[in-house]
Amino acid sequence: MTSVRLSGSVGDEVCPMPNASRGRKELLAEIAALTRRVAELEAQYAQSQELERSLRSNEHRLRRLLESVTDYVYTVSVRDGQAVATIHGPNCVAVTGYTAEEYRQNPLLWLAMVPEADRPAVLEHAARVLAGDPAPLEHRILHKDGTIRFVRNTPVLHRDEAGRIFSYDGIINDVTERRRAEELVTRMSLHDGLTGLPNRALYMDRLRQTLALAERSGETAAVYFVDLDRFKEVNDAFGHEAGDRVLVEAAKRLAACVRRSDTVARLGGDEFVILTPLVDPKRLADFARTINQALARTYQIDDHRMVIGSSIGVVTAPGDGITVDNAIARADLALYRAKAKGGDTYEFFEAEMNAAFLARRRMEMDLAGAIEDDRITVHYQPLVDLDSGAVVAFEALARWEHPTHGFVPPSDFIALAEETGQIDTIGRIVMEKACSDAARWPNDVRVAINLSPVQFRSGSLFANVKRALKLSGLHAT
Repeated sequence: MTSVRLSGSVGDEVCPMPNASRGRKELLAEIAALTRRVAELEAQYAQSQELERSLRSNEHRLRRLLESVTDYVYTVSVRDGQAVATIHGPNCVAVTGYTAEEYRQNPLLWLAMVPEADRPAVLEHAARVLAGDPAPLEHRILHKDGTIRFVRNTPVLHRDEAGRIFSYDGIINDVTERRRAEELVTRMSLHDGLTGLPNRALYMDRLRQTLALAERSGETAAVYFVDLDRFKEVNDAFGHEAGDRVLVEAAKRLAACVRRSDTVARLGGDEFVILTPLVDPKRLADFARTINQALARTYQIDDHRMVIGSSIGVVTAPGDGITVDNAIARADLALYRAKAKGGDTYEFFEAEMNAAFLARRRMEMDLAGAIEDDRITVHYQPLVDLDSGAVVAFEALARWEHPTHGFVPPSDFIALAEETGQIDTIGRIVMEKACSDAARWPNDVRVAINLSPVQFRSGSLFANVKRALKLSGLHAT
């Protein structure tokens, strides 16, 4: 069968040659139908062209919008699951220092500018994006000017009708200032604000690591608990600003004594701790002496020269069986013994110290209970005039009868009360009871009450005397 070809702007259509027997009207009808179809196709083509122009315009506006709200955008073309080309937006120079042309000339510049330690994570992230995972990644880059910057890379995937990735945009934000602020907050939470040393929280974390290392390796680790001697005198004589400057200088001296693997921390006040992993047990005493000597050197604060020593308590792992929870407590026991020897020295923890500590703690609790239950009594010792033999006064003496141990020597519980701050309460009790008893004695018999030096420093002595006299009705003489 013969045919006729009709050409048009939207393609070629082939139709059969009408038989001679077919009428003219039928032929004209078919031509009219073909003409309408051609018009429809031309209209559809025009619409598709307009849609493509609109999509390109929208894509351009979207890119401009992204670049206006982010630092810059790059686009990666993907074919068969592989990146085949990358175009960097013009704002890339603001973040990286490199121009889009420099990226074009060196296709691997995006990876070369990543510090070596971060490259595995960046390569893994690129592979995950190509696999369809658009999770963002933060990493470091080396700016063209040599500075380190932090960036956040957020991918936006583009897929075809079959769901295959044909490109993706990488939205880059410079997060350097935010990361620095976060690092500053973290540092502030883990370091002492005055000296810059690690604080208790960071010390505890490193202690856990050190004890775990000592347990695995069998090597010795040591904890040195350091307390400044006579530091309170500095605050009292020269003020807290001078005291702070002494603490800063002491921190510098301690930091200069240690290795890079050691930790110097400030726990608070004038208390420091030094954590030394993997040390030679034979060198422990030598290092303690080094600390004593470093802190004993004269401190020059303005026009004042100060001499402040140190007392040190030392515990070791695994030898002393310390844990994260008891390391400081046991080092404190050794420190207490060093203080009792007059300071400017060091002591190693010994097992019997723990027993003595527990006994002392029980005594503290029992004394507190005796005060609360009004079991502190007053005994009197007569004071006699040697010439006349007459009793002229009675000395009031505090006594404590323990329910199981009997009478506790005053030299034991008075000293304990002075150290724990309970002496003020005991002094007030003795004063009130003695004045109350003396009010019933003959007028010519006086009462004498012993006072601890600690009571003179407490600031409440005068008020306690007035209270005792008022309650008893006794007149002061």
